[in-house]
Amino acid sequence: MKVKSSAPGKIFLCGEYMATEGGKATLLSANRSVEVSIERNHTHDNRLYTSALKKDFIFRVNNKLEVEWIGDNPNKFGAIFEIALKILKVKPSNEKFSILSDGFFQKDTKIGIGSSSAIAVAITRSINKYYSLNLDAKEELYNSIELHRAFQKYKGSGLDVVTSYIGAPIIECFRGKDATYEWKQLSIPEGIHIGFIKGKDSANTREMLTRFETRKLDKVEFFKEISREMKESLKELSDAFDQSCRLDILKSLKRYSALMIEMDNTLNIGIYTQADKEASLLAEEQGILYKPSGAGGGDLGLVISDEKATLDQYLESLMLGPMRPIELIDK
Repeated sequence: MKVKSSAPGKIFLCGEYMATEGGKATLLSANRSVEVSIERNHTHDNRLYTSALKKDFIFRVNNKLEVEWIGDNPNKFGAIFEIALKILKVKPSNEKFSILSDGFFQKDTKIGIGSSSAIAVAITRSINKYYSLNLDAKEELYNSIELHRAFQKYKGSGLDVVTSYIGAPIIECFRGKDATYEWKQLSIPEGIHIGFIKGKDSANTREMLTRFETRKLDKVEFFKEISREMKESLKELSDAFDQSCRLDILKSLKRYSALMIEMDNTLNIGIYTQADKEASLLAEEQGILYKPSGAGGGDLGLVISDEKATLDQYLESLMLGPMRPIELIDK
């Protein structure tokens, strides 16, 4: 018996840090997916294969459902797997698990499209099927969220997991005060064009969120006001999508981006790296919008315009610099 499950990566279009404050966020599904498979292992031991390290790791599971590695340890590349077995309460016996995530890296650099959230979804789906846990869709989703939150030391909003689970091209989502999630599918109006660029850096989302949580407490009054304005701009963006108004969508995205720059400058979170600042300045000169996606700090960048020719020209101009275009959604 062999089961396979997959889940796409996510891309924050808008609402990154405010998602942890109960604000609405807009997210895209990437055209790159993680695949997790489980099958009977004929070598009579348990194995985990991860494409990140391109090798098998042998393990056993004790009665506390703790993984004990025999020989080499995959360390951080095995951590989410260890947590999954505990949360889902399964004890493998002569099984092989494979986690294939090559599409989430570019030249050995993590792209920043939520590999851990996609793995959380795909591994939960595969375990649910292989071990006949009979989790329904809601239970499967919330177990995926719990798995990812435990892996991230309970940092983050969980919206990246929802996006990977739903798999729709674009959704609006938020987390309520009672830790429930609501979402709806959106559509991008004709005339809005989105490009993606990636440099050689990558960020640790958990560290970025920890810095954000710490520094917002240093300037409570400033954060109270800036977060109010940012949530207001996200509400405007939601209304603009509902009305399919291209100009209002762009206006709301620009307002949110300007507020995020102000927040980053004041709280010194590090959302905008030097490469981000240079990419943003060049975009502004050409009349288009550049913003980091997700936690920032060197991960993925977005460029957005209502003029495709201008956007294409901008992306082409990056070919000789540190940031390079990357295709992440189907046209």
